[in-house]
Amino acid sequence: GRAAGGAARGGGGGDMAKTCKDFSRVRGKEAVALVDLSRGWDMKGLKGACKFVIPIIMDAVFGKIFPFLFRPNTLSWIQNPDRSFTQVRRRKRWDNTVQVSMIVSALTACLLAAKMALVALFRVAMKLAV
Repeated sequence: GRAAGGAARGGGGGDMAKTCKDFSRVRGKEAVALVDLSRGWDMKGLKGACKFVIPIIMDAVFGKIFPFLFRPNTLSWIQNPDRSFTQVRRRKRWDNTVQVSMIVSALTACLLAAKMALVALFRVAMKLAV
């Protein structure tokens, strides 16, 4: 879960420096992960679209085709209190890597099939021309 430890909640009368240090120890990685996720969404232009809109579209498409393999989009998933921000970031990186790999593999297969079809068509045309 996302709840910080008792010392990080600021429960009365403690040393503020120690409390801040404890909070950073308990929650530091989560803060870094949240900032990392949100920075990716704040980019402008084509890079911003690639980091925000395209992953949402890919998550929707792949989630419908392979619901057993891919998790909901990042915006939806970070709202789940059972998942830490570091877990969400790690899983979505995996999801996006697999999605891109599947797209590249499909495009490569299509290009190879098109090449084979053109070679076969060329051979047939050459036999007819003789």
